[in-house]
Amino acid sequence: MTSSPTLSPTVLPSHVPFTTIPSAHPTITGSVTSLTLSGITSDSMSVHEIDEITSDIAGVYGVTEADVVLTVDYISSGALNATIPSAMSHSEAVDSIEKSISDILGIHSSNVNVLIDDEGKITYSVAVDSYITAASMVNTTQQGTFVSQLYDALQNFGIDLEDVAPEDDVDILVSFRFHLLIF
Repeated sequence: MTSSPTLSPTVLPSHVPFTTIPSAHPTITGSVTSLTLSGITSDSMSVHEIDEITSDIAGVYGVTEADVVLTVDYISSGALNATIPSAMSHSEAVDSIEKSISDILGIHSSNVNVLIDDEGKITYSVAVDSYITAASMVNTTQQGTFVSQLYDALQNFGIDLEDVAPEDDVDILVSFRFHLLIF
């Protein structure tokens, strides 16, 4: 048994606190700036290389190194040739392919990006934070077992896989983000 309230509820709203002193206007404004470097890689970026690029970016843009947020993604990618049922929406097809690839590779679906262009060309990319993992995924996607598992998984969604063409290389995507202040 619970005790009753000590005071009866009121029907009037409480007063909103206010002040006659206006808030100060911001004295600093700016914008978030993003830069991206990309290319093919055959190895992981070293901590020294990352620190050097971060230092260069900070120096060029006049921010501190602590203000620069850096991410490095290693990407394996490829193309699929598949027939998608006419009753299936574009987003359902993308979700089905992303789920199938992520399940087979044992990674989260947020790491898989599938694009279907206006002509029906399907490309996929898998982004991870390790070169070794990305290189392993390139190797895995080139194996017949991956193709047969993907064929079976997509059949469950009514998608007819005809061919898989994985890329041979690992791409690297280095992204920098920082806040440029304007006084």
